[in-house]
Amino acid sequence: MSIAVRPSTFIALTAFAVSVAAGSASAGVVTLGVPESMIASSSNTVLNARYRLSNTNFDHMLAKSSSISASTIVQSRNTGTHNNLNGAIFDFSLSYSPAAGWTFTKTHVSGDATSTTSSTLTFSTPFNGDSPFRSFNGFELFSVVGSLPSGVSGATASAYDLTFSAPGHTVVGTLGDVTSTGGLVNTWIHADFDLSTTSFTLAGKLRHSFVGTTGSNMDERVKFDIKAATVTLIPTPGAAAGVALLGLVAARRRR
Repeated sequence: MSIAVRPSTFIALTAFAVSVAAGSASAGVVTLGVPESMIASSSNTVLNARYRLSNTNFDHMLAKSSSISASTIVQSRNTGTHNNLNGAIFDFSLSYSPAAGWTFTKTHVSGDATSTTSSTLTFSTPFNGDSPFRSFNGFELFSVVGSLPSGVSGATASAYDLTFSAPGHTVVGTLGDVTSTGGLVNTWIHADFDLSTTSFTLAGKLRHSFVGTTGSNMDERVKFDIKAATVTLIPTPGAAAGVALLGLVAARRRR
């Protein structure tokens, strides 16, 4: 039985098949700004990095899980009250290497009028039974503004000027601002390989602010999170056709 394929379709699918075959023996591809609609699932979170507005508790945190507790927080810092942090601008970087593990740095931007402190957190050795070198292939980045306390009329959680670099790999797409003034706003990063096998850096700026005054707890109400996890995409017809063609070519070669 013969299979009829239009020339233009065959060329496109052949190119896809060749790229899939080449990808198995060369550098991987990291896709930035994957929309929520393309995400099938996210599981096995290996790291949770967070910056939030807090009065007396931590505002800068690195945890080994998406479940945050004393047993999962690797390191945290209180670098200011929520009033000190209101409107403060930070440069941040979340970097990883297969030799050194994770580093999450929050650096107060020079010239910013607010009074606050920079800090660096690391996850470089096993913590509470879990290694910093566990496998994952993607990130969820999200900002949240939740229910605000009395005296606060509005708030903004913002991560912007976001970049991702992974030397030796192809990075496609862009990361837009992840800014919320109410509820959760997110974006995703997906790699077609295990990111724990390579060095990379995710960087940008952070600015959380609110309008009004309060002495109440603001700990989980205005925050930005980065979760490293196993991210599965929803299969697309084009990708499925390319994989099928690759299998057909391989079968014919075996004959």
